[in-house]
Amino acid sequence: MQNRDFSQRIVVPTSIVLAAMILSRIVYFNSSATVATLSGIVMFLAIGFGSFLIYPLSYFRGASLGERIVGCVLTPLIWNGIEMYNVGQAFTLAESLFYGVNIISIGTVAVQFLIMGICDFFCRLKERRDGREDTKAISPFSVLASVSGILGIYLVLVWGEGVGLHYLLIGLYKKIFL
Repeated sequence: MQNRDFSQRIVVPTSIVLAAMILSRIVYFNSSATVATLSGIVMFLAIGFGSFLIYPLSYFRGASLGERIVGCVLTPLIWNGIEMYNVGQAFTLAESLFYGVNIISIGTVAVQFLIMGICDFFCRLKERRDGREDTKAISPFSVLASVSGILGIYLVLVWGEGVGLHYLLIGLYKKIFL
């Protein structure tokens, strides 16, 4: 495992995914239907699955666990912030902030934790295969991240036939804002 400065450990890997999301978003909203569809796919992959790139790159560059977590959730959180800003064009600040806690945003972060748990396992496994016998393939973080990711995905997609959390949030919205 290499130990590099902060920008090489986490800024570069995160910037690759973040730039892909931002550029594909710009293209998505300023192009023909075919190009928009292709850029939408890139945007979806960057937001939803960018951690498959960020986590291993930052892991093997010597990033700390905290740096890897922040790097992996940064793109989805920035995307969510952009969406809250867009919603804020028609709703109050409080409603826009509440919108940020929607099932898509929660689900996206949950997926990032599942991906981090999977990547942590495979990164550690590679270290063991490369001769670092003191590295355990399964760490508390890989288990915790995977379990919390699965629980978050369950909460968003399965609980209450996939609408339980959504209805809970809608009920809360009605109590606060209506």
